[in-house]
Amino acid sequence: MKLAGQKIQGQYVEDIYIPRGIDGGEGVLFKAKAVNDLSRFEELCPEPIPRMITRPGEAPVPDIANPQYKERLRKHSEKRLAFMILESLSATEGLEWEAVKLDEPDTWLNYTQELKEAGFSQVEINLIIAGVMRVNSLDEEHIRAARERFLALKTLQVADQSSQQEEQDSTPSGEAVNA
Repeated sequence: MKLAGQKIQGQYVEDIYIPRGIDGGEGVLFKAKAVNDLSRFEELCPEPIPRMITRPGEAPVPDIANPQYKERLRKHSEKRLAFMILESLSATEGLEWEAVKLDEPDTWLNYTQELKEAGFSQVEINLIIAGVMRVNSLDEEHIRAARERFLALKTLQVADQSSQQEEQDSTPSGEAVNA
């Protein structure tokens, strides 16, 4: 794919910096990438299917009000979020999870406990999650910055079009320009 003659390629990756001193360092740097494909999640964790209700004389309908189905759906949503966070943070070079196995959906929710055990506060964990959400969506800050860049570019283009770029050799009347 090309845009204005330039090939578009590569994933969007953003740094998530948590300021804290580790081994004399200045902080911890996570990298989060945009998750472009959820097929692995869907393969490992298929969406729950509600049981069907059959009433005499009517076609079967899904029982989406069933409390057990709602609970399975809630857990599925939690796992989806955890998968996105883990998959996104996999852009962080050298990041290894001890209590999380990427091929075992029942371990994915352990990432928060593991971050806590690593010494991250809830505020720091929220910053990490917010960074992952930012790279996987358009938040208001990104939209505002893009709008400002677009408007600044348009202003420059309009200024270029409305101002004279070269000296005139003659006036509209056909007379030579007076130096």
